[in-house]
Amino acid sequence: APLYWDVYANLGFNSARICFTCHNFEYQGTAPARDLAWCGLDVEHLDRPDRMRDNSHGRINAVKGAVVYSNIVTTVSPTYALEVLSQGSNGPG
Repeated sequence: APLYWDVYANLGFNSARICFTCHNFEYQGTAPARDLAWCGLDVEHLDRPDRMRDNSHGRINAVKGAVVYSNIVTTVSPTYALEVLSQGSNGPG
């Protein structure tokens, strides 16, 4: 999702919408911020707490970026949606 908004939306694809479907919130996909540059993304623009910076590890978080930059977030099932919204789950709450 960040790649789309930072690269492709500026090329005339700004009317498209992004849906992120999460299969498992336990696997966040964290990495050093410098890895964003390998994807052609602006590290300084995305390595911020309101964008992709992980709140607990000081790294970028691919799932957080997908949630922040998507127009809608879904889960693989209604049951999993309720599970990640419940207290004590491994989801974002």
